[in-house]
Amino acid sequence: MPFFLNDDAIAVGAYQELVRTNQTHIKLVGQGNELTSELLKMATIDHQLTMIGKEAFRLLFLNKITKTTLQSVYIERGEI
Repeated sequence: MPFFLNDDAIAVGAYQELVRTNQTHIKLVGQGNELTSELLKMATIDHQLTMIGKEAFRLLFLNKITKTTLQSVYIERGEI
């Protein structure tokens, strides 16, 4: 079972400690789909922050309250 961390940078820090203690069998999943997870081929969760910003801006100019749902995406990259 993988360990989910708050963001990709924290996942990278955790991975460094796993390497230091020779426990690289533990799978980590970051969040944010940042460059660090891409470079290390680490799984991540993309919360679609650009889409959230665009949708928030669009909703700002509507003259009614609207509920919108945007899907997060799990990105499997490698063995970290």
